[in-house]
Amino acid sequence: MIGGLKPTLFNLVCGTQSKQKINLCKLSNFLLPSVFINNRASRKKIKMLQSISPNIRLNPYHNNALSFLGKSQVMQKVFGEQFLIPKAVYDAIPCSKTISVRKMTEKPIINGNAVYLGGDKFLTLAHCFEDSYDYLDIRKELLEKNNDIFTVPGKAVELSEDLDLAIIKSQIKETRGFAKSLPIKIADKSPKVKDTVYIIGSNGFWEGQKAIPATVLTESEKFSVNSSVGHKANYYHIKSEFPFKRNNEFSADGLSGSPIVNKEGELVGILKAGRNNSEFLIIDLDTIKKFLSTH
Repeated sequence: MIGGLKPTLFNLVCGTQSKQKINLCKLSNFLLPSVFINNRASRKKIKMLQSISPNIRLNPYHNNALSFLGKSQVMQKVFGEQFLIPKAVYDAIPCSKTISVRKMTEKPIINGNAVYLGGDKFLTLAHCFEDSYDYLDIRKELLEKNNDIFTVPGKAVELSEDLDLAIIKSQIKETRGFAKSLPIKIADKSPKVKDTVYIIGSNGFWEGQKAIPATVLTESEKFSVNSSVGHKANYYHIKSEFPFKRNNEFSADGLSGSPIVNKEGELVGILKAGRNNSEFLIIDLDTIKKFLSTH
């Protein structure tokens, strides 16, 4: 139970790209990689490219992806649709990870998302751990390697039922290397109405974590929630046209716990729930800061 702060194990899933291809498009007087690569054979190509243009570098926190200095936007593809996102948002994508929690309910496994805080800690929603229990057969070492997807154990170590936030701790050494990410940056200011923000997460309908653009609809305020979990948190609403257009292929289920970031890739909220596949209820920045300051 949440109130008892019972440590609960979860699975943290990290995916890396399996297709090792490079596609080069000529831009001005240098070559710009439009598909990222990370295999050993391609490193020779990286050195070749760097000899042509010093602006091309290897980013160790992007699954060894190539990045381009000065590039302000990155093309992203979801459901066959391509759209540009700010590079700072793209750089924040590895901070978001999928989690799976075993439940004592009719649905034995619940999937959600968590955001990397640094060290061995991740931030997610407390209600993911309601009526949950320990994995008894989980091991501390790396459990599985299947199509470049890695599963590791972790525990919920600190929970706030009032704010519906939880800190989970991975149980492997070198978590930062596993996360392939710097810790998420916490924003100084909350987003305003009509600002563009991005949901970074996965709900099982697409491969890997993606950044979905959305618009802020309301200022932060107290909302009545259907559960006592989160009744002291502040919330705001966002709306995304992207999932609305893909209603038959998209479900908000599984996006719980996804970090919400601004155009600078800074954390400004945590997704609590979806409404009609286009509007989402977000735990606001002040609530997150309050929780982190006391946990």
